[in-house]
Amino acid sequence: SIYIRRALDDHLLNRSTYLKLSEAKATTHIAKVADLIKKCVRKHRDVLGKEQAKFLRRSLETTDPFPHFYITAKIHKVPWKTRPIVSCSGSVSHGLGRWVDCILQPICKQLPTYLESSLVLVDILKELPPLPPGARLFTADAVSMYTNIDTNHALSAMKNFLRSSPLAQHAPVEPLLEGLALIMRHNVFRFDDTFWLQLDGTAMGTPPACMYATLYYAIHENRTLIRKYKRFLLLYKRYIDDVLGIWNTALDPDGSFFAAFGRDMDRFGKLRWEVSDLVTQVDFLDVTLRITPSGTVDSRLFEKQLNLYLYLPANSCHPPGVLKGIIYGSIFRIRRLTTDLDVCHRNIQDLYRRLLKRGYPPSTLRPIFAEGLARDHSRKPAALPEADTPATPHPFYLHVPYHPQDPPSHEIQRLFRETCISPAAD
Repeated sequence: SIYIRRALDDHLLNRSTYLKLSEAKATTHIAKVADLIKKCVRKHRDVLGKEQAKFLRRSLETTDPFPHFYITAKIHKVPWKTRPIVSCSGSVSHGLGRWVDCILQPICKQLPTYLESSLVLVDILKELPPLPPGARLFTADAVSMYTNIDTNHALSAMKNFLRSSPLAQHAPVEPLLEGLALIMRHNVFRFDDTFWLQLDGTAMGTPPACMYATLYYAIHENRTLIRKYKRFLLLYKRYIDDVLGIWNTALDPDGSFFAAFGRDMDRFGKLRWEVSDLVTQVDFLDVTLRITPSGTVDSRLFEKQLNLYLYLPANSCHPPGVLKGIIYGSIFRIRRLTTDLDVCHRNIQDLYRRLLKRGYPPSTLRPIFAEGLARDHSRKPAALPEADTPATPHPFYLHVPYHPQDPPSHEIQRLFRETCISPAAD
């Protein structure tokens, strides 16, 4: 009862964002969405091509056309809050959403302000020239970004941008714009036995939501913020709704330009930002960053106090390679994100102790840690070479659920080759 009450009071009963529908109206609306997608595919079939058009048509074949709404608890907030989530997987608009996301991603990754991950951020910071003495860090966080992106404003801004930007010159712009409008204006979903239409904001749970939000505000960043405050900004990067910047206070001793910068961040649609003070140390994503006296930026892992470190327990029925993956991946992440060698060693020791508490014996952990520590994580992985032969056009995968009493995978593969691929003649 508390869960249902919070879902309604915190989110769904906001009449400016959601409209409750009867089951009959919701069913009619979702059928209308399917028809609009079919019309869009027919209209742009020459641009889409045979394969993409087939994918979009087949994505409409679903047993449950509705996305499903649910909430999770933010227990680290005081008082605790709820996070709304919509699962669109398998719904009528999911295929169109995947296609739109696939087209938007290469466009967004070319944006000057785009940030892919904290790993990329640390690499960027390492390549910066020594910062001047007045350099200071700041962060900015969007206030409920997804729900506060005005749909009409966003679609209008994106239409002008995509039709004129060289970043989208190879993209199918017109079907992309039509697909975006379909997804953002027709997000009908189900919560238990009730049905709702999202009236405004980014369509929750849809595949292109992240890229849509990223591209929307990048239009303002590149048109106004970066151009206007270029001489003060030593760095400006954004990961969806989180901004990291480095400001040159030597050129702005009284902070008036930085205050104006914060005001200008809010002058795009109804989206609002909370901008931090100018400081020498900040927590951003999963790293803590600090400007050192020598003008470099030191980085180390940022871990929340409520993190329980619930790694897979030792008695979990997973292939042995999973534990290797956890340890290798964690060591790689620690080494890439931590500039101080002593802090790096402490983090790896913490990882070892946490896995001990999950039930793994030292005799299992030590060899894997030794192998992981012996690997060279200082270099980026090399790009894969181009294949000499074309890939199989229609691969067929056989997946067998893991069980510790099963024969090893190489034995199963041998039997498959000898029995199915190249059976012995009678």
